Amino acid sequence: MALIPKNIKNVSLEKLYKIYLEKVNLDESKMPNIQKKETKQAYMAACTQMLLCFFEITNVSESDGIEIFERLHNEANQYWETGLRDDVLNTLFN
Repeated sequence: MALIPKNIKNVSLEKLYKIYLEKVNLDESKMPNIQKKETKQAYMAACTQMLLCFFEITNVSESDGIEIFERLHNEANQYWETGLRDDVLNTLFN
């Protein structure tokens, strides 16, 4: 499965959540209810923060916006490259 749906026009947080679960080898049907709730809550909180950030980026110049996206992208890559989560990293990018 791709990191994002092929038809980006039909993207939804729920579809992205399902992709996320697959990429990190989580199966909701095997999770206790509290894990399901907390996993989804953490995911949605992260999505909400990122969306709010994206909305704010529309208030800066194009060059500043590109710089912000590049910085965030580099920060995410750096996190995954630390080796702390090799199992997830391998799943996400292989």
